[in-house]
Parts: sequence; C-alpha cells; structure tokens
Amino acid sequence: MNEYWLIQILGFLLSIAASYLIFKLWPRSGKMGINTNTVHCPCCGTKAPMFRIPKNLKQLLWGGWSCQKCGCEFDKYGNKLDDRT
Repeated sequence: MNEYWLIQILGFLLSIAASYLIFKLWPRSGKMGINTNTVHCPCCGTKAPMFRIPKNLKQLLWGGWSCQKCGCEFDKYGNKLDDRT
C-alpha cells in the first residue's frame, strides 16, 4: 500500500512540474501565444471587451477584435492589422 501512495505523490509532483514548464515556456507572442493583459484599440484607445464575439474566421481562429467605436481591426496583443492580412 505504501508504494501506491509514493507513486501517486510522484505523479502529482510531476504534473505540477509539467504545468509550470508549459506555463513558463508557452509563447507570449505570435499566433499561438496567449495574451492575458487588457487590450486597447490602437486607433482610438477604447478598451476591448473581455468576452469577444469574432467578426470573421481569422478572429475566430487566432484571436483579435474589431473596435465597436471606430471599426479598427486589431490582434489579441493590440496591434493594428492591415487590410491585406
């Protein structure tokens, strides 16, 4: 019975270590990155809503917003997107 507790504790510690490494090594930029900071419109400065409703397929797949005030389209980091992209 003692070896089962040891295996469970070891498994728990390994999962904590793996979670920590994933959090620290996950990209903070680019399409695969996750932004947890507040984002503002680069054109007018309006705060982006916390819960977004995607306006197109690109926003659905990769994140980003269309400003409700001025219509500017920007990515999940607050960078203005070109019309070509």
